[in-house]
Amino acid sequence: PTASNIHNAIGGILNEMEKFDEAAFHFHKSAFYINQIYPDNAYFLAGIYANLGDLYMRSYNRDSAWKYIHISLKMRRSIFDEDHPDIGNSYFHLGDYYMQTGNQDSAFFWFQKDLDIQIKFFGPFHAQVAESYYKLGKNSILAKQFKKSETYIQEGIYALDPQYNKANLYTFPSISNLTYPMQMVELLVLK
Repeated sequence: PTASNIHNAIGGILNEMEKFDEAAFHFHKSAFYINQIYPDNAYFLAGIYANLGDLYMRSYNRDSAWKYIHISLKMRRSIFDEDHPDIGNSYFHLGDYYMQTGNQDSAFFWFQKDLDIQIKFFGPFHAQVAESYYKLGKNSILAKQFKKSETYIQEGIYALDPQYNKANLYTFPSISNLTYPMQMVELLVLK
């Protein structure tokens, strides 16, 4: 498993650096090593395939992204209950797929399913919950639902910092004037 973990970590770093071909090589090598030691181990492979789905979404290879997102979800469903956060993570990736392909209604559906699972598992104050709210906010901007986006971004910040006073949001420019929802987060966090 050590060689697999190393290749998976290197793949993650290269994916963040947008060196997609090299990252894909390392993710596939990680899956190869897992299959050598633990054939068809759904737990480890599902995570690697989720990483591949993310990589292919980031590199705009949507057919491969769809394939790996679904393989990962199928594996996760074979070992986890429907309300496990790894299932939620797969829903998050489905939401991301639909958001990037312009189907905001489907993206909302999957991001909301992810959010419900993350809140149920972690409670309302957790980084996974904040990330789910962030994606709902970003998707709302793409759907030109700016007020809804403000609410989601606000909830995401609140999930990270329960001491945050939601009324502070209105001392900053409207999110409809900002390019990215993270600009709103940065404004509020830096205050």
